[in-house]
Amino acid sequence: MTATEFNEKYSSYKEERHYGCALHNPIAVKFLDWVFKTWTKYPRFKYSQIKLKFGRCYIYTTTAPADEVSDVENVINNIYSLVKTED
Repeated sequence: MTATEFNEKYSSYKEERHYGCALHNPIAVKFLDWVFKTWTKYPRFKYSQIKLKFGRCYIYTTTAPADEVSDVENVINNIYSLVKTED
C-alpha cells in the first residue's frame, strides 16, 4: 500500500489542509493500515500528519492514546531501520 492509497482510504479521517501520511515504505504504510482499523473506531478520530522528521517517525492524531501513538511510532522506526527506502 502506498501513502497515496492510505490517504485515499482514510480521507474521511484526515484533517482538512493537512497532507496525511507521507511515508514511502510500503511495509510501514501497511502496518499503519492495520493500526487504523482500531484507531478509526475512537470517537472523533482524525489524523493530520504521519511523517519522518530528523530520521524518526512522528504521528499527529486526535483521540488516539499517546502511549499507543508512541508504540506505533517505535514500530515504524524499527521497520525503517530494517528496510531502507528513499525517505
